[in-house]
Amino acid sequence: MKSTMAWGLLGAALLAAPAWSEEGDAEPAEKAERKREAAEEAARVKAEESRAKVERARRESENARRVSEEARRASEVERRRKLFVRPQSPMILKLRDGGPGWASYRRGQECLDAGKWDEAMAELDKVIAAGGERVDAATYWKAYALHRAGRRSDALALLDALEKDHPESRWLPQARALEIEVKQASGHPPSPESQTDDELKLMALDALARSDPERAVPLLEKLLMGPGSRKLQERALFVLAQSGSPKAREIMGRIARGQSNPDLQMDAVRNLANIRGPESLQVLDDIYRQTTDAAVKKAILHSFAEAGARDRLYAAVKAEKDPQLRRSAVKGIVMLGGRPSEEMLLAVYDAESDRDVKREVINGLGAQGNVAALIGIARKEKDTQLKKDIVIRLSSVKSKEATDYLLEILEK
Repeated sequence: MKSTMAWGLLGAALLAAPAWSEEGDAEPAEKAERKREAAEEAARVKAEESRAKVERARRESENARRVSEEARRASEVERRRKLFVRPQSPMILKLRDGGPGWASYRRGQECLDAGKWDEAMAELDKVIAAGGERVDAATYWKAYALHRAGRRSDALALLDALEKDHPESRWLPQARALEIEVKQASGHPPSPESQTDDELKLMALDALARSDPERAVPLLEKLLMGPGSRKLQERALFVLAQSGSPKAREIMGRIARGQSNPDLQMDAVRNLANIRGPESLQVLDDIYRQTTDAAVKKAILHSFAEAGARDRLYAAVKAEKDPQLRRSAVKGIVMLGGRPSEEMLLAVYDAESDRDVKREVINGLGAQGNVAALIGIARKEKDTQLKKDIVIRLSSVKSKEATDYLLEILEK
């Protein structure tokens, strides 16, 4: 009985042995299959992620294109708005701000634009009484107001006084042109109300500039070089800038050099940048090299930045002796961004001796979030204060690289 049972157990064991062997052989195959399935799943997930990334990039590109198109449309709307609304540029006003009688001079201009001749003369009298560099300008505009108010004999007397009292004034060409107009009108003085409609005139000129620029440009030149309201001349200058013709560029260049109405010089500098092309930038470059007026130079640097003329800004930094203007040029380079700007800023920093200009470079790199560049100049900087400025900039950046450098300083 016992023997029979033992043989049964042995037989069962022998029968079971092949089954265990088959199961053991099957385990590696199942593992391989699971690995294969896992690899396929990982590949599928990766492919999905890649497709999602491509789709995100496509959407971002489409959004950027849409934003660019909206900006273009907004720019065109703004261009049309500026044509019929007096341009007000805070930057340009700031450049010319200050000095005796400045506020009265601006108020006088506003009254002239509004046709309030008596109020304009009252404000301009304050400028003349205050003295300073705008006396000749205020005298010219007062004569203009007297002419428009029908007081032509008074206007001629004032123009005569302007030439005698200010023989070197840049306003004399304008004054002589106004004198001719006043004398021509003296035989039949009109009433103050019977004036030409400046708005209609500008609308016609704008339409003509787009349809027949060759005819429009000489008319615009006549408006700009002769007597006329500041409002009309500012708008004529804007229309001229839209022409983009070589003749328009030449006229704009003359005004930007200060060879005509001095009040329009800054506007001409700004508008030259809007006449796209290397020729306009070259005119601005020539003016920058020739003028000694810091305000004009600063306006040109601003125009270079608006036109994306990074190389000209860099050239200005290297050649300019005035550290304030070098700072303005650095700001323009920072505004344009990109790898070329970074290389220029680092070169400026290495060559610069003025602490404020160096600090402008530090601020620019910090605004761009360029941690590597800031750490690079910090390692070489011997000026303790500048090094502190860099550390302050780095402390506000969430970056492992910045944190590691700050810890490196603490461990020293």
